[in-house]
Amino acid sequence: MLIGIRRAGKSTHLKDFLTNSVSDKTLVCYLDFADDRLVDLQHEEPGQITDAYYQLHVI
Repeated sequence: MLIGIRRAGKSTHLKDFLTNSVSDKTLVCYLDFADDRLVDLQHEEPGQITDAYYQLHVI
C-alpha cells in the first residue's frame, strides 16, 4: 500500500516499481479507482475485483 498527499507522484512511483522490480506481471493487480469503468463497483462486493482478475489471468 502506498499512501500520500495528492499529486505527490504515488502512481508514478508504483508504476515504476512494478515495471522495474516485478518479473511476473500476472502476479500484480493494479487498479486506479478514478477509472470511470469502476464507477458502479459497490463496496459491499470487493470480491468482484479478484473474481474478474482471476478470470482473465489465472487458468
